[in-house]
Amino acid sequence: SRGWVELVRGLISDVEDFRRFPWPRASELDYSPLEEIPRFLPRTVKVIVQPGRLFQGVWAFMGFEEFCYALTDQPGLVERMFEQFCGVQLDLVRNALQHECVGAVWLGDDLAHNSGLMLAPEHYRRLLFPWYRQIAQACQARGVPFIFHSDGKIDAILEDLIACGVQAVHPLEPQSMDILSVKRRYGDRLAVIGNVDLSYTLTRGSREEVEEAVRSKIRQLAPGGGYCLGSENSIPDYVPFENYDAMRRTALCYGSYPIAASVESN
Repeated sequence: SRGWVELVRGLISDVEDFRRFPWPRASELDYSPLEEIPRFLPRTVKVIVQPGRLFQGVWAFMGFEEFCYALTDQPGLVERMFEQFCGVQLDLVRNALQHECVGAVWLGDDLAHNSGLMLAPEHYRRLLFPWYRQIAQACQARGVPFIFHSDGKIDAILEDLIACGVQAVHPLEPQSMDILSVKRRYGDRLAVIGNVDLSYTLTRGSREEVEEAVRSKIRQLAPGGGYCLGSENSIPDYVPFENYDAMRRTALCYGSYPIAASVESN
């Protein structure tokens, strides 16, 4: 019941494959849930829209190995792939932002692994970041935050992401990045989200360990604003519910401003 992408070769290998593929259009998507959902929401609650992945979409359709070769052997094809994928997602965001219930756009696009970027930064700057910038501009025109997710170590491109208009970054995995350093360096320009450990604390730790970890994150990162508590990635099905609930309850207890003195002093 699981699916995965081909790492070597995908559906698009050359220009002919690109031309034959039945590419969808953003106008063909069903936006009716964004029209219906406000009836079920309190007035203070908004929807976070998550468009499809851009970089990941391109290489997944080509296969990562084929994509990397094509950066040199078929640069024109790679550029057309980015124009196709990113153009559709940009239109999707613009269409979604016409609905008043949308309160933020969350773009997930994994650009790195635990020790560094998947591509040299110049490739992202040339092919990808101009599209991020256009999505951010669409968000700014509606006054909604633009949130970015990428796994792995992305410190080498944080300045680029900020320049694109990204306002918050997730999840800052503890194995890859030091969230305290990111907050100190970029906290006046960038909100940080996540960082509660999944390798042990949420998955194998005790309820008490989860509570202490959450209090520690709030104590270190919340003062001054710009921190949204959460796990270092999605919540997988092997996280015990008791630990997830401990994270949630502790955040609700200590995470409201002004930050509780008991958290600050621990």
